[in-house]
Amino acid sequence: MRDQLCLLCAIRPREGPGVLLFEHDIYKTVRAMSENMAINPPSDEIAAALVDALHLAVAPDGEITYSERPDWFPDGDWPGFENSIAIGHFDEDGPELWRYDLATRVSRCRNGKDVQVRLVEVDMALSGVFRTLHIIGADGAEEDEDEVDSDTIIAEAPNFAVHEGCYRCLEAWSRVSGRPRNGLSLPGELYELVNSGQYQIVSRTGLLPGLRYAGMRKTLNQFQDSVLGTTQPGVTYTSYALEAGLRGKDLMPAIVQDFKGWRFMRPDVWPKPPPQIPSMFTSYAVEPSDLLQQPILLRLPHELFLIVVDHLHLAGFMALSATSKSVRAVLSSPHVVNRFFRSEVVSPHGRLHWILPLRSVRNEVERCHSTAAKWISSEDPQNATGAHGPFGSPDFPYGPFVRACLARSNSSMRNRERIWGMVKQVEKMWSAYRKHGYKVDRFYHD
Repeated sequence: MRDQLCLLCAIRPREGPGVLLFEHDIYKTVRAMSENMAINPPSDEIAAALVDALHLAVAPDGEITYSERPDWFPDGDWPGFENSIAIGHFDEDGPELWRYDLATRVSRCRNGKDVQVRLVEVDMALSGVFRTLHIIGADGAEEDEDEVDSDTIIAEAPNFAVHEGCYRCLEAWSRVSGRPRNGLSLPGELYELVNSGQYQIVSRTGLLPGLRYAGMRKTLNQFQDSVLGTTQPGVTYTSYALEAGLRGKDLMPAIVQDFKGWRFMRPDVWPKPPPQIPSMFTSYAVEPSDLLQQPILLRLPHELFLIVVDHLHLAGFMALSATSKSVRAVLSSPHVVNRFFRSEVVSPHGRLHWILPLRSVRNEVERCHSTAAKWISSEDPQNATGAHGPFGSPDFPYGPFVRACLARSNSSMRNRERIWGMVKQVEKMWSAYRKHGYKVDRFYHD
């Protein structure tokens, strides 16, 4: 048996890896990292510092998990990682539902009609084996537990499992164009999509070959026990930390960044405000001569100019603000900044909509709103009520808050954005599937 990873986030059930790396990985990792560092002090000193630090990352007595999670290790304790949603045909034939023809190298599977959807928890003793908690009906409601025909199921292709939180992200964030094929339900369509001839789920990993997983495939070496896996670590953050004189435990946060540990971080830790909330832009004084050379856009009526701004991507908004002092003066006003970023966050079609919490994931709304309320200077309790909580307040500083969410040092929001990106990749595949269909070689089980 081996670990079956979540189809979307590529993290094994529960919290992912238990350690950063194992002792037998230390010296080859140090050699690879030190060879790629062009800094002083000499390489021998670099290697010694890395060895000392990485020994701190090894679990005692060869264990595969830390007895207590170090403060520098990614916190994967997200409620959305606790259980999984398993989709497939879970009857007595089990894995025999997927038939592989050696002669033609074609896999055949049952169709997406009447697929079962189960809320399951992993059996930690047997990778790929889950215990059923509830059967979920077509309307998304949990059915009577008496309907469960088996305490354990195997989530191997053509069946598959997705973390419950990731599945809720897929439900909330995907905007698949076109109409469902053959009247299938969402899980039925998803089952057919991942078992099609073009994008066929990989049995040994549970992942789709057509998706880009940010290097997560290399973290699986039969089992996803360590963050490092078989990946080649970076050196950018560690180089800066070594040059700054950091050693031992103080070096670990930089090493974890270069190991891309943020990919295993729980995606529900929203940034807290700094003591003094900074302005989104650096302001420049507008001289009379600047007003004489206004760009054509600023000659438009103000309302029309704002409509143009509303259609920009974030990169376009930032690029436009850098074109001239007069444009910067308009775009840096709190009203325009809040209008632009509020639309990007609150609108279901906004490119920053992933920042909002999901009501379908336990405790997300409470966690997010309690933190977001701290960004509002007003003490009026009405500012924290309504459908969007603090995000509905006219005083909410969208610009600085979004900037804090997008900071590369924010591992939690960075992973949340990664999951959003995975959903958007599936959405693109799904829309093409509805439009064109994919070749599927099926058999019908008696």
